Amino acid sequence: MKRITTFTLVTLLMVAVLAGCSKSSSAAGTYIVKTIGGQTVEEAFTEMLEQYGDGTTLDDLLAMFGMKSIDEFMILELKEDGTAVMKLAGEDDESGTWKEEGDKVTITYDDEPTVFTRKGNELSYQADGQDYVFIKK
Repeated sequence: MKRITTFTLVTLLMVAVLAGCSKSSSAAGTYIVKTIGGQTVEEAFTEMLEQYGDGTTLDDLLAMFGMKSIDEFMILELKEDGTAVMKLAGEDDESGTWKEEGDKVTITYDDEPTVFTRKGNELSYQADGQDYVFIKK
């Protein structure tokens, strides 16, 4: 009787674990831009500082864009309710909607859809000949 009870409990535990593993996680969450055109945001800001060449510091540059951290440059929020918000430093927030189908996440602002490819915790898309890669926080 003890063996049957143990076997049944182990079987139920395995089924519960497998059921939990089969669920794919949603793309919902907050993402920050990781790279633009293959260049990190830090590299882009460093280039901008070199162009100024007048002693402007990274803190000065962040302040010009109204940021406290480089991670605030471009933020994408995908909310569980299907709404999306894009925050770009120095610009008004853009609100829209999003949906996920397989490895594609479509975000629509002003009736213009943008299709992202999702790989794990990364979202990427191409615009104006540049690849944008976002990473989930």
